[in-house]
Amino acid sequence: MDTVSNTVGADDNASGAAGVLEIANTLKNYPSDYSILFMLTEEEEEGLIGAKKYVKYLEKNNLKQNVLFVFNMDMIGYNSNRVLDIETEDEFEDHAEWMATLTRQYTSLTPNILLDAWASDHVPFIEAGIPSTLTVEHWNTHT
Repeated sequence: MDTVSNTVGADDNASGAAGVLEIANTLKNYPSDYSILFMLTEEEEEGLIGAKKYVKYLEKNNLKQNVLFVFNMDMIGYNSNRVLDIETEDEFEDHAEWMATLTRQYTSLTPNILLDAWASDHVPFIEAGIPSTLTVEHWNTHT
């Protein structure tokens, strides 16, 4: 789905894809007033191609306002120091704070909020004004 050339992609990003599938399985019978879309995008390492294409689709079909929040997982399979980076931009810091609260409540990970989004599939959504966060293993120990 998303890996650097000449690597197997187990952490980057088969782990994120596995996370999406597990969350979809867990929530499949969850009653909600909202639609929940689970999506895996292609070619992040080649320029965020899949995410950019989906944002263009939303804009072209006047659907952007229907997206309340994008939650992106990248490189979640290995985490040696138990720190979870939650990345977004200043205007969506409240979403990152919400994710940090959930992280503390439901996991043993320590959330670390970063307000300088770059180089992952959440960026095209942020650039389109759609609230989005990235969760990723802590960059000081990334694999």
